Amino acid sequence: MAVANRRVRPTLLAWLVAARLCAGLETIVIDAFDYADSAAARQVWTPAAELPQVTVAGRDGGRALCLPCPFSGDMPRSLYHRDIKLDLSLAARIEFDLCVDKPEAIGQFTIYLISGNGCYRGSVDVGETGWRRVRINKASFAVERTPGSWDRITGIRFSPWKAGAIDATCMVDNLEAKSGGDIAIIIGAYSVRKMPTEAQAVRGCAGRIAALLDGAGVMARIIEDEDIPRGALDGIKVAILPYNPRLSESTAEAIKRFVKGGGKLITFYDLPAPLPELLGIRLVKWSARERDGQFLEVDFSGCGVAGMPPRMRQDSGCIFEVEPVARNARVIGQWVAADGRTQKPPAVVLSDTGAFMAHTLLPGDAARQGQFLVALVAHFYPSAGQDAANAAIERAGEVGPFFDTLTLERYIRGRAPGHPRAHDMQAAMDKAAKRLAESKAHYAARRWPEALAAADAAREQFAEAYLAAQRPVQGEWRAVSNHTGTGGEPGGWEESARVLAECGFNAVLPDMAWGGVAHYKSDVLPQSDTFRTHGDQLAQCVAACHKHGIQVHAWKLCWNLEWVTSREFVEQMRAAGRLQVTDTGETREWLCPSHPANFKLETEAMLEMVRNYDVDGLMFDAIRYGDSHVCFCDGCRERFQRDTARKAAVWPPDVTQGPLRQAYRDWRCEQITRLVRAVSRGAHAIKPHVRISAAVFHNYPNCRDEVGQDWVAWVKEGLLDFVIPMNGATSGGAVQNMVKGQIDLIDGRIPVCPSLFVTLESRVLTPDQSAAQIVGARQAGADGFNLFDHSPAMSAPYLRRLAGRVIGGDLPPATDAPVFAFAWDEADPREVTVSPAGTRDMRKPVSSVIGRIELQDLEGRAVAQLGPAPTADRSQPLRLAAGPGDYRLAVIGQVGFADKTTMPFVVRSRIVTLTERQDIK
Repeated sequence: MAVANRRVRPTLLAWLVAARLCAGLETIVIDAFDYADSAAARQVWTPAAELPQVTVAGRDGGRALCLPCPFSGDMPRSLYHRDIKLDLSLAARIEFDLCVDKPEAIGQFTIYLISGNGCYRGSVDVGETGWRRVRINKASFAVERTPGSWDRITGIRFSPWKAGAIDATCMVDNLEAKSGGDIAIIIGAYSVRKMPTEAQAVRGCAGRIAALLDGAGVMARIIEDEDIPRGALDGIKVAILPYNPRLSESTAEAIKRFVKGGGKLITFYDLPAPLPELLGIRLVKWSARERDGQFLEVDFSGCGVAGMPPRMRQDSGCIFEVEPVARNARVIGQWVAADGRTQKPPAVVLSDTGAFMAHTLLPGDAARQGQFLVALVAHFYPSAGQDAANAAIERAGEVGPFFDTLTLERYIRGRAPGHPRAHDMQAAMDKAAKRLAESKAHYAARRWPEALAAADAAREQFAEAYLAAQRPVQGEWRAVSNHTGTGGEPGGWEESARVLAECGFNAVLPDMAWGGVAHYKSDVLPQSDTFRTHGDQLAQCVAACHKHGIQVHAWKLCWNLEWVTSREFVEQMRAAGRLQVTDTGETREWLCPSHPANFKLETEAMLEMVRNYDVDGLMFDAIRYGDSHVCFCDGCRERFQRDTARKAAVWPPDVTQGPLRQAYRDWRCEQITRLVRAVSRGAHAIKPHVRISAAVFHNYPNCRDEVGQDWVAWVKEGLLDFVIPMNGATSGGAVQNMVKGQIDLIDGRIPVCPSLFVTLESRVLTPDQSAAQIVGARQAGADGFNLFDHSPAMSAPYLRRLAGRVIGGDLPPATDAPVFAFAWDEADPREVTVSPAGTRDMRKPVSSVIGRIELQDLEGRAVAQLGPAPTADRSQPLRLAAGPGDYRLAVIGQVGFADKTTMPFVVRSRIVTLTERQDIK
């Protein structure tokens, strides 16, 4: 079946004609890079010290800028700068074309927009070769230091970041800013200034809504509220206030004029004056939920707004109660609790002048949140519905790692022969083609909501085809993390464990303790509100998970006192001089790692979980300094000088930029490493079978220098049983490149099981996107993975789409398998020697290990049987005779225990690539 050959050509033509009617975006060309030659480009773009100069290369009749990335050496990144004056105050997003010749060399590509005493930073993953268009929503740019406003941009910097020790080149073309459109998202800059503690929430809420609208194909200007009195809302039809708890008097007056002139407002949560009056509602009170799940979902049944989803997941902890008072103001969304009962306070109110939602949009139900936003905006501005429908049709084939339906179709066709779900794959593709044709017909008839719904349904079927085409791999460590520590399902740990087991997971990482609080019965840390309200979460987790065959690796956030730690404890630590201090003398709410009392606290907190609970493992998190600017407290100065016998004459300049800089970096690393060492040795002394792991930054060795996290040294010292790099990429290709580099760093000494970030504040991956990341990790040689985070955004309905197709298998994880060494001949990778290298400590004494060796493809399917596995002190030399491709050697067998029971296992080598040339002897 060929999607492109379906009989929809008249409709397709009509859709293409109609699509051209979508409102065009205004484009600011920042740099087209059409320099006469490399010399001309070098007059504009300058490298950081020791980097090669830029060059230009021909492209499509013009030129592209070439950025050298000499990453075979110690360079952590490339950095190129140009001066320029820009007003981007009305921009919606920044776009440019990007091409990388060797994506395995580069982890991320960052653009910095310089303003004032800081900058705005936007980053994208690098995962594939070839040109692609990069689009970064303005609201997703992070803030560094104290930048000026967007209308005073004074420079641009490009920075590719190193992922592998390979020289590469990044090419950039057509750098533009897109503005225009009649919708604006208002960032609460005034609130950030007046309420610094709310800065993250203000920017996060704005970024989330911008990402949802952008993902739906609806372009919105990103403006700051302090620009509104200067006319920033001129020409805008709909203004969205994602979370703006404060408004200046001049901004409030300007918003009044905006509404009086016919503008519409969509507001969330806090309602400073004059917003309630303008929206025709009365603010009643702020309310915290009285029980878990009280404000779980929003029900839009019968709301009368075209395109609105039937329900939307929220799980809000607090709301503002309001009541409609204007003539046409009405409730269109009602809160529904976890028990299904409708709550009295309204969730969403609609009036002639706008709409109000009683809380901010929380990370989670991204698909339905996008529908909700598009429906609200299109209710006041119908062209938004057209834009969303057009984008949904164009993006229907953006599934997994693919960008169009034709590439996806070729992939499905190639996977079908011999696949047990070939019929399901074909059926899903047929359904997708039918719904896509319907969508284009609706679009041609200008039925925007119907076109959008049909296009979304088409994408879901394309995604089903991709998911059905996958295969689970036996013997992986398949985990989810749970940040709340209470389980990811409404029924707590019992329901969570049951769902995870049904979906093929064999491990969970529950967040059980921070630097100053515990969700379990701790003798050294204060108990959390969660513990007092819901009981001992670690005990409940272990009992439920072990009942369902799920391992529990208790997650400990080290040093960090932010978010859930009580203010009383933080102030006690501050008074005792136990907090981290920056190089400018500011105190951070993180414990200082070199302080003896803090070291003791962290060590005892982790070891008591091993001593008092039947956990299967411990996972370090935040096992580092807060950033490169800490810690420089008086205690660190004293302890550094004592430990190194080196005196800093000027503190801290001597250790930040002066002669003792490297010595201080090394000393900082040791303050972190000593905790890993103490806990690893202590835990194994208490219960040898406990597995020690760590969630680590992906950008080694930069993380060593910046935050003291020398995780490669931990592996080489034997302190970790497996490692969990935090690979926060958005594509499977980027994950593959990261994992490959991480395995190379440690020479495959221990299993690498990356953490894949499904849910973040700004976005949630779809199940097919998660599947692509899992596949990417496997193609690099990972022995498992962790999906972050088991929560409403990634609960049972989400996980069941992966179960049995991407995730599954009944063999124990490789983290529990016996250890075998695979020694490859450097001159000929077809020559390999397999040797037993010991058994991991188990819960029961091991009496025997037997098995066989086979060559497998990267999905764990046997390619060739290679005989029995060596035992005792013997080694088994082998010559591989398979054709060209990527493979892994596997030892498959059984561990025998002293009590006569057995356990199956599989342990795999690193990936070996065989080529045609090596077949010829």
